[in-house]
Amino acid sequence: MVNSSLNERNQKRKIRKIGMLSVSIIITAIILITETYAWFVGLSTVSVSDMQIQISSADGLELSLNADDWQSSTLTLSQQDITTGLNSSYNNHKNKWPTSGLVPISTSGDIITPSGALKLFGKSSLASTAGGYKIISSQITNTSGSTINEGEGYVAFDLFIRNGSNGSLYDATDYTDDMGESIYLSTTSSVAVSAAGSATNNGIANSVRVAFARVGMVSGSSDAAIAQSITCGNATNVTPLCSIANTVIWEPNDKAHDDNLIDYYNNKACKKRTAANNYSGSCGELSNNTFFPTYTVKNAITATNNVNIYDGTELNTYTNSITNGYLQNTDTFTDSEKVISGYSRPALFNLAANSITKVRVYIYLEGQDVDNYDLITKGQSVDIKFGFTKDKFNVST
Repeated sequence: MVNSSLNERNQKRKIRKIGMLSVSIIITAIILITETYAWFVGLSTVSVSDMQIQISSADGLELSLNADDWQSSTLTLSQQDITTGLNSSYNNHKNKWPTSGLVPISTSGDIITPSGALKLFGKSSLASTAGGYKIISSQITNTSGSTINEGEGYVAFDLFIRNGSNGSLYDATDYTDDMGESIYLSTTSSVAVSAAGSATNNGIANSVRVAFARVGMVSGSSDAAIAQSITCGNATNVTPLCSIANTVIWEPNDKAHDDNLIDYYNNKACKKRTAANNYSGSCGELSNNTFFPTYTVKNAITATNNVNIYDGTELNTYTNSITNGYLQNTDTFTDSEKVISGYSRPALFNLAANSITKVRVYIYLEGQDVDNYDLITKGQSVDIKFGFTKDKFNVST
């Protein structure tokens, strides 16, 4: 009895020490990609099927699409639930499901204020060069003041997360990320070609991105109307988060590269750039199981800017496009970070205690990812699964 009681007390101390809150959220999406010529060819067409979403949670964490109907166990969603199904309970929502399919876009994760939408760029044109392609890219007009009006080619929706943990909501004037509770990406999160698909993997799953843009937070006791109205510019009863670098972009399969891509990049496409219009020698070797940085579009690019899609220190050593502010080496939360265990496990983001946080979620293809190349032409069904957990030490969550 003494040993049993001692073991029980030790276990309780261990649980308190590591903060094992037994909370997880699993979102599963199925995206059908029927055909894509990716970023590098003008006529890209990617169709998207119904997205089946399953969300589950446990103690202290609840989810909602309207900040009114809260779920603490399992929430199953469809395309209709995300869009027209919210018309009565969240009638001013700005969720978007692309009617004409996904097209490659690019974003460094900047949040547009005061709306809270992501700053997105589309490809206007590409001209072949001796060392790749010259890119012309314009910003997608998806906001007007505080109003969001998303464009075509990507999925975007609001997700409200209520964190009911003990403690007070941190005041808007002094809240910082390190004052909140850490939320981790589950190690079971993945993006892969579906076994039910009609075509073999040719790398398209490696350019999928999921962005989580935290817009703002309110007290956990706030009513739905207040939570729904959160934007970057709110002041009354709202803690805006847009100015604290609150976008996290998950990059699945960060070290995986298709064999055809490797051959295409190493032997055909990329040449080292030495000046605006001079190319000499090959770029650095691309190989499988190695991380390759993504230089996303940071600002609009015209033909006179002479920006090549492969510009970057690790790509062809030409840095003018980066220093001039057109491209940016964008830090992402990778699958390599997802599987780190123990005290070194990095958090995806933080949530304040007793708060409701509005998170705008984007699912898209990153056109500047080297894996998004112009040999991807086969129909594919891609499964996307991601989840959140508060459990830092249980790597199975």
